Amino acid sequence: MADFDLLTAPACCRSAFFDGFTYGRAEGLSEGYRRGYDACDQEISTLQAEAARIVHAMAELPERDRAADEERAELRRSWWARRRGEAI
Repeated sequence: MADFDLLTAPACCRSAFFDGFTYGRAEGLSEGYRRGYDACDQEISTLQAEAARIVHAMAELPERDRAADEERAELRRSWWARRRGEAI
């Protein structure tokens, strides 16, 4: 088992640890471990669901026009060059 530093752990890990510790004290260590792991699994599944939602939303975005992007980038570069006094 890997070392666990409670002081430097992220808030989600501390919360899962304390949930497991609390249930372990009240219902026995095996139940505490199970509930602690369940809390970690729930946190991971929440993050994975959000990642999947983002990917599905991005899949519906229209394809970028590379030529238009480069044209806008050149306009920005020339504007900033004029602003800095670098334009001829």
